[in-house]
Amino acid sequence: RRVSEARLRPWRPDDTPALIIVFRDSVRLSPAYPAAARHAWAPDDIDKAAWNDRQTRHWTHAAVDADDRPLGFIELAGAAPAGHVDMLFVAPAAQGQGLAGALLAAAETTARASGMTRLTTEASHAAHPVFHRAGFRTLYPRTLWRAGQWLHNTAMAKKLAEDPQKPR
Repeated sequence: RRVSEARLRPWRPDDTPALIIVFRDSVRLSPAYPAAARHAWAPDDIDKAAWNDRQTRHWTHAAVDADDRPLGFIELAGAAPAGHVDMLFVAPAAQGQGLAGALLAAAETTARASGMTRLTTEASHAAHPVFHRAGFRTLYPRTLWRAGQWLHNTAMAKKLAEDPQKPR
């Protein structure tokens, strides 16, 4: 797959099997976490119907190759004034080529157009540098228990604009 030909487009329900593979491979092939933690985070039994429901409720875009095969995706949840980047994953073979940054920039554009003044995320160790380069600041470390494993990530936020609801 030639990433130089990648383009962004809205998520479609028929993307689900490919996006689950992108998610699972991105997590499971990452050296940032021990194997048991990677399998707890990205299990074999991902519910496709629940995944579709989730993507339908949020702004989700995919980065696709010239043959329209997903290479990565981003999910933006929330409503003005605050949005939340809940998922940002790129297939291992396409990492390091700017796709995560392009997906994040598209989500920021949508967030601003929707009146969001702040974005938050819980970034994995692997994703932290992408969010940092995009101007997110570290808030605090997080630890969560999932499928018998402790997982660690970092709460981050980015101010997009002044909140018009907030008194000055």
